[in-house]
Amino acid sequence: MFTIRCTALLCAVVLFAGCGLPPSYEPKAGERFWTLLDGEKWSKDNAAGWVPFELRGDVAGLGILTWRLGKDAPLPHAWRVADNCTITEGTWRDTEFIQPSHGTGTFIGSASGEHKFELGRTSIGAAGEKDDWKVGSALRAKADGDALPAFDINGTVPAENKLTTWDMAKAQTDDIKIPRTQALELKWEPGSGEVLVMLSQYTNLPDMDFIHTAWCFFPADAGTGTVPLEVIQSMHKRSDVYESHLYFAGVDHKQSTSGNTDFDWAIWNGKGATIMWEE
Repeated sequence: MFTIRCTALLCAVVLFAGCGLPPSYEPKAGERFWTLLDGEKWSKDNAAGWVPFELRGDVAGLGILTWRLGKDAPLPHAWRVADNCTITEGTWRDTEFIQPSHGTGTFIGSASGEHKFELGRTSIGAAGEKDDWKVGSALRAKADGDALPAFDINGTVPAENKLTTWDMAKAQTDDIKIPRTQALELKWEPGSGEVLVMLSQYTNLPDMDFIHTAWCFFPADAGTGTVPLEVIQSMHKRSDVYESHLYFAGVDHKQSTSGNTDFDWAIWNGKGATIMWEE
């Protein structure tokens, strides 16, 4: 189920499977990292093209991705914007950077049992079963530490929040047009906890690599949120990418720092659609 999908955490895994990888990367003195523990649950809907290959279905899975932290750090890197957003830029392709490892990881909470995995360049921790990861399900991800620190984080699959700016369950290609010249104002049905707004962009075939993402978190009870202009203007022009996507989800979100690494633990439950950028 998880291997046919291509969101931010999967594209790189599929593409790098047949690529020669550079030697393992050793963190340099003073270098910091951002590790995203990305747990995703998506429900089948009628939206067009919300993954690059337009494969839709009920899916769930956990991935762990690491970028250098800092806007001026070498690519690929991530940087914070307005306290609640993080932007990532660049790919792991054609670079000496192979993400430092957090060691052997374990994922607990899927119907098929406990999963162990090595955290390498890009890592999928576990794939969910068709009826896996129900709302309220307890999930846990941990690693014993290596070049980067150990972690042990618990979370719960949240309820899905509904975006009202657009109908994400039915949005067709060209339905969602977003100007790159202004901040993005969004509205949703108020709920509890937090919501996630995620933007992703991919290069064209045959590489089909994700090159840019933005992750913004908002209080769900607010019912409105603004993705800052800096985030929107960082996204590539429509003519420079193959596809761009918007995702909106209820999210169990936790942040922590250990050693040289900042962590974001985000378990999503939501929907996505292809979007178009306007100059």
